[in-house]
Amino acid sequence: ADPFSTQAEQNPNIRYAVIDTTCPNEAVTSIGFKEWEGAYVLGAMMATAFPEENLFGYICSYQTQATYKYRYGYSEGVLSVNPNAEFMYNYVNSYADTSLAYEYALQQQSAGCTVIMGGASASSNAGIYQAALELGNQGKAIYTTGLSVDQTTEENPYILGGLLKNGASLDRCMFCTDDKHLEDIEKDGHINYCVRKAIALGVPEVRAYKMASWN
Repeated sequence: ADPFSTQAEQNPNIRYAVIDTTCPNEAVTSIGFKEWEGAYVLGAMMATAFPEENLFGYICSYQTQATYKYRYGYSEGVLSVNPNAEFMYNYVNSYADTSLAYEYALQQQSAGCTVIMGGASASSNAGIYQAALELGNQGKAIYTTGLSVDQTTEENPYILGGLLKNGASLDRCMFCTDDKHLEDIEKDGHINYCVRKAIALGVPEVRAYKMASWN
């Protein structure tokens, strides 16, 4: 948030906002979500839906303060229903590594997980979804969920839902790449990748391009 604070001081006529963090400068609007509450509810729902399961999986992007809100919210939700539950946690250290997410899903299934929360990203979670579909076709079904966007499809019945952040207006949002590593940008692209991904996920083209420029 520090760069935004500096810019806000230098440009008092421009409104600045940060998402998923807090800026102490009152000139910058801090937008946050209570992800841990949604993750808690999701965990409780999954434990209720699968009362015979005692090992629950979780595949995430990075180990950060932001992702711990999902991890511990989900875990505590499961434990509220099944106090004897245990967990497997894996991190792909990327927002776009579908291959590693796929391998971790196979490993967790092999270890005994039937339920795996996909907490990596809307992109990386595709690896988990692919593993779930393939394992289901082999008679070794696992069930998973995503986050940020609804990625349930008729073609993949093993994606049970997603943890969404609702209420934000796209007119007040813009793309950034400060959470992407250099190797991901080199492989996938910069803001152009964000535009393509947003359109693929259902964001109207005009809004996607505004989020990359005008906003």
